[in-house]
Amino acid sequence: MFIEALEYALDKVDENREPKEKVKYINKAMLTKFIELQMKRDSVKRIRKGNKSTYVKVETDKEQDVWMLMFGKTLKNV
Repeated sequence: MFIEALEYALDKVDENREPKEKVKYINKAMLTKFIELQMKRDSVKRIRKGNKSTYVKVETDKEQDVWMLMFGKTLKNV
């Protein structure tokens, strides 16, 4: 994941910037991408409300009806 995040950041950096600006951008972009990859690996979702964020891990039983979770009823009952 670290290498993928670094490659992403290096690909996105503007080569016309000063060296310090490049390093600062690479650090931020790499950290952001690394966290995104970790969240994807761990099935964690980010829910934003205003300026606040909440992170939740989505876990469902394979037998659980997703429609029942969302609406409290299945399509069969509608």
